[in-house]
Amino acid sequence: MAANDKHRDIPVVVMTSLLEYVVKERAGRFRGYLRKPFREADLMKVIGNIFPG
Repeated sequence: MAANDKHRDIPVVVMTSLLEYVVKERAGRFRGYLRKPFREADLMKVIGNIFPG
């Protein structure tokens, strides 16, 4: 998506079961991440960070 001008600005949140340190190493190109299993409150927090207000 990052290579496509039309999609470059779309925020991407990764949902994964990878270990925390692996996710943090790879998450730099994403707007956020959630480790599975996650709670709805965790998802809402990530969305709130991307779209404040």
